[in-house]
Amino acid sequence: MFRKSRLTALARCISAAAAAFFMFPHASYAQGIIREEPATFTGTMGCPAGSFLDIGRGDCWSCPSATPARTIFPVTGADACERPLREDFKRAIGPKNPTGLIGTDCQKGWFLDIGHGKCYSCEGFNRTAYAVTDARACSRLVGVKRARATRTRDSAYCPEGSFQHLLTGRCYSCPEYYDRNLLTGDDPSKFNACTLTDAGIARERGLAKAEELAPHLADAMIAALTLSNDSSTTTRLKAKDSALAADASQATGVNPCGFDAFNTWTLGATAGADAIIGAAGESGMAVDIRKAAREGATPQRNAYWYAAGSYSFGPNAGASAGVNYGCWVDDNNALGGDYHGFAFGVFEIAKLGAALKAAKGGEHVKDAFAKSGASLAIGVWFDYNWRFLGITLTPAYGRGISIGGYSKGTTLQIP
Repeated sequence: MFRKSRLTALARCISAAAAAFFMFPHASYAQGIIREEPATFTGTMGCPAGSFLDIGRGDCWSCPSATPARTIFPVTGADACERPLREDFKRAIGPKNPTGLIGTDCQKGWFLDIGHGKCYSCEGFNRTAYAVTDARACSRLVGVKRARATRTRDSAYCPEGSFQHLLTGRCYSCPEYYDRNLLTGDDPSKFNACTLTDAGIARERGLAKAEELAPHLADAMIAALTLSNDSSTTTRLKAKDSALAADASQATGVNPCGFDAFNTWTLGATAGADAIIGAAGESGMAVDIRKAAREGATPQRNAYWYAAGSYSFGPNAGASAGVNYGCWVDDNNALGGDYHGFAFGVFEIAKLGAALKAAKGGEHVKDAFAKSGASLAIGVWFDYNWRFLGITLTPAYGRGISIGGYSKGTTLQIP
């Protein structure tokens, strides 16, 4: 954990990161979501060395060394591989001197070469038209031999992250957060073969919402870090300490979310040190922060205690402070059900802005978190009809941290 002076420095860093993000106009997010894109050609399908691709089946086969050539017959048949008809050559054996009355007789199996006046043998090969001293003086035809092929792999493979196009051996990949759709054609790079996934939509919508809220999040980020730095926060959450909401106001101020669009503030304790954003489970309190209730126009509801868990998640951390700080548009007595969304590291968002790359403060932000081993995730959440539900701020401290990704979860209980 950090001393107050260190927290103050981190708070300034967070404010700088949020401001840098807001300074950069992310037009692609503000103007809409691109849902389809062409694929990119990545190469041809491959098989292990010494084997070949059967395009019709999409798997890999090899031929015996004695019959290495692939035929036109089915790869599963007895004639899949062959040694083609060929002519083998060799040198003639000799010379030997002829015998007989006039010196023209050769022993059985040998022949007289008139030009040289000597006897030679092809030893089972046939004499060719080449000179008797040539390496091709003798030859024979070797007949066709066929054999079965052996399957070496159940399927040929495209480069990692790409897909085979129909029955061709060509491979393509979709952009990040896109999947191959059902549209077809000769070349997926020439038509919109890829469709934005739910994870991609959540990322795009999440970035747009984060940009919209960036000017209002700095105080909430500081409050989240402050509460995470207090070792008693998690203990009191697990014990359902009813006085925690009032005591936490010293760190959060009158409006913990700093924005009147939110009606509920949640503070939850995660179950494990290796999990954030409800990766293993979460319990905490949901506090009524409606503007009318804060100003006394209507009675403020009591805090509700909830339990939640995620059944699929993307973000994770080597070690976590164990606190989730949430701001939600629904009332605190109406939270619950399934949700999904995308979580971003503060600096993943900030790096999208060209302003941060040029700003001297950007390096200070980066160094402060690197030295302290601390980071902060912003989660932006929706229901499955894409209605915006709220955000979470999740500080993490300690060992190496990797935050960012698509996540699904559900609120299991609001007693």
